Amino acid sequence: MLQEMTQADYRDVLAATQAGVCIVFKDLCPHCANMEKVLEKFGRLQPGAVLLGLDIQKNPDAAAALGAERAPTLLIIRNGAIIRKKTGLLNPKELLALYQEA
Repeated sequence: MLQEMTQADYRDVLAATQAGVCIVFKDLCPHCANMEKVLEKFGRLQPGAVLLGLDIQKNPDAAAALGAERAPTLLIIRNGAIIRKKTGLLNPKELLALYQEA
């Protein structure tokens, strides 16, 4: 289950995240919907990872501050910092590899 962030709290939520993945998504985007399903599978493989979401249309300034220009964009978070960014689609194995390499 994704914890949705907002313009008001994204900095605090990210700072409090030890390890996780954030998806920057757009409502009604079919690619984003597919990536949310991938994140659900990823969450079962990495139960300790925090899963976050940020709607780029509702929170454009936050998305820009995170360097997310398009949706879907995935951000890998460690110790409150974004350490990797990937735009586009991934399958669960590719996401797991990206997460573990970071």
